[in-house]
Amino acid sequence: MTATFLYPRLPTGTALRLIREYQSIPLEELTERSALEHPAAIYNPVGGRRVSQARLEVLRTGMREAAASLGFPQPLASNRVGDFDRLYMELLYRGMGIVPADAGQEGVWSFICLVLTPELPAWRFPSRAEERLRGLPRNTFRRLWWRGHTLGHTPDSISFRLTEDQLVQIEERPTIGGDPRVARALGLELEAARARYPGISQEDLMREAAKYFIRLTPLISVYSLSDEQLYERAREVMDQAGGGLTSTGQQ
Repeated sequence: MTATFLYPRLPTGTALRLIREYQSIPLEELTERSALEHPAAIYNPVGGRRVSQARLEVLRTGMREAAASLGFPQPLASNRVGDFDRLYMELLYRGMGIVPADAGQEGVWSFICLVLTPELPAWRFPSRAEERLRGLPRNTFRRLWWRGHTLGHTPDSISFRLTEDQLVQIEERPTIGGDPRVARALGLELEAARARYPGISQEDLMREAAKYFIRLTPLISVYSLSDEQLYERAREVMDQAGGGLTSTGQQ
């Protein structure tokens, strides 16, 4: 879908007030508090069209149907957590049509989590931690939209094949996760390295390779490399990490 829509942004102060208010409210009541608008919400004045309430309603319906398919309102089973993340990654990236610049705004995801579907992040993360409800990078839905944008949102994408720990090593390091080419190169080279280092934990390999890659950035403009050069560098850091872990006996 062409990215053309601007979404409502909830101010930080309003978001923090709602987070405090929602801490002890049952899921059923949170569901009833869902709304398509909020008096404090604002829109960016330029850069696209405002998303209509009809589109927000369609999005909310889809998000709720996805939750129902995973057993909502019963507690989310631990073996379905990955299903939740993959399902919503695809649903949000395909269905929102959001302008990427808007997708980087805290207030947008605060609105989605605290106004449009307040019951869903509280269901996914029962502790209701602020970082999961407020629209910062670890927000329940923001992290999934960006995962789809960076690593692909379809079942044949690398995002469906990496473990959560491996994904976090990419996503939570801005030097890597901030550029889809870099993120995908490291993810794909990790897959290729599995055959070369079968005895090493892939999570450890990804963690070490990410550190090696970050050390390159003050020396090489990795973002200006061709695809071939970028994959070569990614392969090199995987081998550096694999060799280092082998020599220290971390197998």
